[in-house]
Amino acid sequence: MEHPMEENLDLSDISDKDDAEELDLSPFVVNWLDFTVSGQLKKLGICSLPGCKYKETWRSLTFDMKCLKDIGVEDVFCLCTKRELHLFRSERLIKKYEKAGFTVHHHPIDDGQAPTIEALMKILEEIILCLSSDKKTIIHCYGGLGRSCLVAMCLSLFLDENVCLRDIQDKMKELRELEQWDR
Repeated sequence: MEHPMEENLDLSDISDKDDAEELDLSPFVVNWLDFTVSGQLKKLGICSLPGCKYKETWRSLTFDMKCLKDIGVEDVFCLCTKRELHLFRSERLIKKYEKAGFTVHHHPIDDGQAPTIEALMKILEEIILCLSSDKKTIIHCYGGLGRSCLVAMCLSLFLDENVCLRDIQDKMKELRELEQWDR
């Protein structure tokens, strides 16, 4: 008997039928942060790692990429390292993104670390170029809370000289529904 959501799966999603029953096929969550770029309102999506399989998180990459396609995402900024992608059973994520037609910007940053100023400026420039070109863009790390939020906050501070750090922290906390976030 086939799994009812088999069209949302591929062989990398499951190793056996028990895995298929454990998959979380709820809609993939992307939170959108508003920015003003060149005088126009733009949105940057922030999310967790699509297709992640780690501890209690057991998602289908095929299904999550379909969700991203359905909402019109074109460009993906992935901040996960290759080691993390392996740990979270997403080793082929970058190639699968490309095969699905996403433009991939892979900027690995170690978990718990900040990027160098040079690396951060390169990421910000690429995001601004995507947003200026009206490309629906998302950024993610593993949980979509640390590195992704750091880059999004830096982007906000870079684009708006009048925003203060505390305000953007509060906005990010609300956006990503963070219960506790040390300041």
